Amino acid sequence: MSRLGSEAATPKVSYIISTRNRAHYLDSTLQNLREFVTPEDEVIVIDGASTDETSEVIKKHSDIVDVFESSPDTCEAHGYNKGILKSRGQIIKFLTDDDYFFPEAMRQAISVLESHPEIDALQCGGVDFMIDPATGEERYFARFWKGPNDVAPPAVGLGLFVRRSIIPQVGLLDTNCRFIDLDYHARLLLLLREKFRYLNVKLFRHTLRLHSGRYRFPDRVQVEEARFTLLSSSVSPGGESLLFLAYLEVRMWRYVLGRVIIKALVLVLRLPEAASTALVRACRALRGSKPLEKPPSEAEWDGMLS
Repeated sequence: MSRLGSEAATPKVSYIISTRNRAHYLDSTLQNLREFVTPEDEVIVIDGASTDETSEVIKKHSDIVDVFESSPDTCEAHGYNKGILKSRGQIIKFLTDDDYFFPEAMRQAISVLESHPEIDALQCGGVDFMIDPATGEERYFARFWKGPNDVAPPAVGLGLFVRRSIIPQVGLLDTNCRFIDLDYHARLLLLLREKFRYLNVKLFRHTLRLHSGRYRFPDRVQVEEARFTLLSSSVSPGGESLLFLAYLEVRMWRYVLGRVIIKALVLVLRLPEAASTALVRACRALRGSKPLEKPPSEAEWDGMLS
């Protein structure tokens, strides 16, 4: 029986977690989820046939987990897609199994979606920390937010909310794409346009751990980050074509091919030499390889909708 009290009731938010062999992190994530989940919501955990203590963690939190499935999958996106198909909520919120979400910001974002039915997808900001592979030290890395001159909101899946009603239009996550949040973000920009908005709140605290894609697939990260630099120019003449080409480029994993496409786009846009150099450098080295020295204030951001 659902925590909603009736199987016919429609949950407000479907929180979906895709996990595999991360029992320690998952326990902390579900404990964090207790800070903001309500009896009107549903929690869905899709496990890729873990061999650790994941099932014991789920039993520990069985009072808040509505759906748990453990079966082999092909990737993180496959797990999320299973969760989407099982979800019944009006709003879908993807949660990672190893990050922290600020409760007040989560409540504020959901409130904005409830009071603005014209918004189909909402992106929020957050902060990023990284684990130094050499020392194991956690250091501040970056702040994800939309500046006054930025066209597109920051492309980070941790800050994303979508209405379940748009899934038939936007589709499921691409199981062939390594960085699924960047790919899905581009599709939302292309298909939703003004119905995709940004809320300036600090929603998440993400830690780049040693199992993160930035460490495991650095070449692919370089190509996709350069592609999002191009996305910010999408209001230029011919920008819609640029946006579509950038979307295609994110799905091309080969480093050399990605550099060729970026150079071609630079020529098409006739960007100045400085801009061209900056894009090429983005392909040669990871952004933020030298962590910033001071983290942002712990205060909540202004909560402005843009």
